[in-house]
Amino acid sequence: MLRALYWSKLEVILLRVLNLRGPVFCRPEIVSVIVVVPIGITRTHTMPKVRRSTKPPPEGWDLIEPTLEELDKKMREAEAEPHEGKRKVEALWPIFKLHHQKSRFIYDLYYKRQAISKDLFDYCIKEKIADQNLVAKWKKSGFENLCCLRCIQTRDTNFGTNCICRVPKTKMQDERVIQCIHCGCKGCSG
Repeated sequence: MLRALYWSKLEVILLRVLNLRGPVFCRPEIVSVIVVVPIGITRTHTMPKVRRSTKPPPEGWDLIEPTLEELDKKMREAEAEPHEGKRKVEALWPIFKLHHQKSRFIYDLYYKRQAISKDLFDYCIKEKIADQNLVAKWKKSGFENLCCLRCIQTRDTNFGTNCICRVPKTKMQDERVIQCIHCGCKGCSG
């Protein structure tokens, strides 16, 4: 593992010998051998492709694949969308919305309409096409319309309670429009 080590005298000598400027990464595997890599060398990084399992998808995949491809395309557009002029949290709202939409699509096909097989549903969960934890919450009573898992985590709020979007509209004091700070939800409790 490469670590940044700042050896003042040795570093100065190496910099002079190699005619480099700035700190270097040193890897002392053996005391007498030091591998030096200058920090200034950069290379372009590309996003690695999502690894899918080597076995082919189950029967029925060709029916849901176009919709999933369309949602993936929208996700890439949302990720590439400029975020100037938006608050820090607002930049992630479209991504949360599309993540919810993709998981809900798989959930509805399996549990509501029984249109896909258990093998295909398990494949989508295993390949992380649908969020396993979110789908598990949707099966529980009171969480059928949950927007995201962050809204029920009490550690993210000031007073250790759920998010404001989990409060039913009938319990709200006035008719004001509320919006979750985590995902932009306007009320998912019903």
